[in-house]
Order: sequence, then structure tokens, then C-alpha cells
Amino acid sequence: MSIGQIHGGDDDLLQIMYDGKKRDVGYAWPVDGEGKWQSDLLIANYSPGSRWFTYRIEAGKGTVRIFIDEGQGFEEKVVKRNVSEAGCYFKAGAYTQSSVIKQPGTARPDDYGEALFTSIVTETERG
Repeated sequence: MSIGQIHGGDDDLLQIMYDGKKRDVGYAWPVDGEGKWQSDLLIANYSPGSRWFTYRIEAGKGTVRIFIDEGQGFEEKVVKRNVSEAGCYFKAGAYTQSSVIKQPGTARPDDYGEALFTSIVTETERG
């Protein structure tokens, strides 16, 4: 389930995902125009409701950074450089990535997801 995304012109530029089966929080972003994605772990062994975490995404000047705070302060987890995409926007929520139309046979009409946010802050720096 995606809990945060940066959408680009044609597809996602970045996804922050929770995997309920593995109980991990990770990220994924495309590495080429051929549908290949890079993904990795941000938080291992996360059980919703057991503890809170905060993610922060910084994007600008061709660089995207992901930070995670599990209560000890923010730690930079990953950096992607040379990013060039126009018309991007951010979404936070619970997106199950399940569609009976896009993934027939694998998605179920009763698939659901839930995410609880205590706050969402967006900042824009121009210059």
C-alpha cells in the first residue's frame, strides 16, 4: 500500500510503501523508461499502531531525499540525483495499488487500506 507519492508527468516519480505481509516500509522509484523500479527498505518490522514514524521527502535542484524519524530524529535514508521531471505533485494517503481493472485476477473488490496521519506539512522554496 502506498502511503506517499510524488507523481510525475506520466507516472509516479516516487512511492513510499507499506508491505503488510512483510511488515516493512520501503520506497520505490523508476530507474528507466522501461518499467524497471529500484526499491529498498526504509523501516523493518513495522507493525501499524505499535509505534509512530515520520517520513520527510525533500525534492529540488535535481535531487530527491527521503528521511525517516522513528523517534530518534531524522535520518537520511536515500538520495536520488539527476532527477528531472516537470509537473510533479505530492499525495499522501492509503493507496492499495489494487485495481480489479488494472490487475485482473490478483486484485479483489474488497481490498482496502488505511493510513493515519497526525499532520501533513508541505513547504515550497522558490528561487
